[in-house]
Amino acid sequence: MPSTLLSLASKQVWPHVLVVSHLRPERLILLHSSEAEESEKPARRLRDFFIKSGLLSGSSIQTVRIPHDDMRQVESICREIRGKAKDASWLTHFTGGNKLMATGAFLDAIRNKVPACYLERGNRLFWFKVENRDLTTSSEKIDGHIADKLDALDLLLCQMSHTELSGRGEKLQLREDVSTESFHKQLLTNAHSFFTSRRRPASEPQRGDSLEYAVAAIALWRGVKSVYRSVGIREAGTTKEQTDFDVVFNYGGKLWLVDCKDRTTHRAKFTKVRHFIDKKRDGADAIFRSLQQLENEAEATHYIWLKQAILDVQRAGGLLGKVVFVRKSVLPAEVMQFAADLGVPVLTKETLYSGLQELLDAS
Repeated sequence: MPSTLLSLASKQVWPHVLVVSHLRPERLILLHSSEAEESEKPARRLRDFFIKSGLLSGSSIQTVRIPHDDMRQVESICREIRGKAKDASWLTHFTGGNKLMATGAFLDAIRNKVPACYLERGNRLFWFKVENRDLTTSSEKIDGHIADKLDALDLLLCQMSHTELSGRGEKLQLREDVSTESFHKQLLTNAHSFFTSRRRPASEPQRGDSLEYAVAAIALWRGVKSVYRSVGIREAGTTKEQTDFDVVFNYGGKLWLVDCKDRTTHRAKFTKVRHFIDKKRDGADAIFRSLQQLENEAEATHYIWLKQAILDVQRAGGLLGKVVFVRKSVLPAEVMQFAADLGVPVLTKETLYSGLQELLDAS
């Protein structure tokens, strides 16, 4: 394994977390450009995360600025950095950065016979080495579970910019005396009783809590190390809450964000009103026409809200995040197709256990 890893910082932090967890270098040099959101701030967040997690010490991490638009200059800076520590064993990790930055770092590695690596989706790590003037390539699969013990909230903050926690929510652990029989019997009705030493959130119980506890129970039952529920985040430096994540955990090399809602649909609410009016009958037809118009408007607004919710959670998850939607019942076909196009699985109460188990087992 290399003693020093030269790596290109970017907004997608998971490749860096997995590669460092897998290779365990003694020293890390994070190259970043002056572009704050795309490169410089992610480099700082990565540095802070590695120190807090214990993967690396503060003295073993260095950040170096490189141009985002000058491939030759990037190559020159990489060569200069290595020249200051000629006795070190080097490895260039070029998954991050823009194309010019990555190409410059890769060219420097190949021309100076320094091994290089690139992490592709599916946790496949590709190796590039020059042997006898020939470029050889190979690949290996990184076990995503090497990062399972890392704190999910620290990973979430490392992934998201301009964000801080407004509430850590509950960190849940299963009671040791929960039997298989009681687990399956009470999962959808009494899952909150499965946990011990729960730190109760400040807010009152909400609709959807039962689904959140059920998701947390399934995740912990299947081997997830720790699960957070009802995590609040906000824009850094403000007091206004931005949003909350219902269930957050780290498993299989992915940051899992599960959005749970147990609300009655607008259509179901209107149906109940219709049944009530139908019993009265007087003037029912005119009222039904008005209700139909209101229902169509409400459903259209609801569709937009659901689609935006899917996009927001997916954006927070990042490239290697795993976003799951859990709802009381099946969503409208239009929204289901929207989620499918984005690769976001949608589970209902009826499919929750088997569906989430399948997703976890695939990680």
